[in-house]
Amino acid sequence: MSQLVAQSGLPLSLILFPFFGILTTYTLIVLYNLARFHHKTSLPELCRLAFGEIGYYITCLLIFIFNFGGVLGMFLMFAQVGHHL
Repeated sequence: MSQLVAQSGLPLSLILFPFFGILTTYTLIVLYNLARFHHKTSLPELCRLAFGEIGYYITCLLIFIFNFGGVLGMFLMFAQVGHHL
């Protein structure tokens, strides 16, 4: 975060952080309300409702890629710390 503030400047950072925080909160509220209204329990099911089968498969693929990246990051951290154990 400090690198972001250093590159964008303090005034712009004070505008961007709340803006994206509010945008994220609003998006989550909309997703929650849609899931309750349509009785869906997952994001892929909501995407299937909105975009059909292709939306379902694209969402599942993106969730897999996101989780796979997290696993790779964890392996990199283990590799850096593991030889000290």
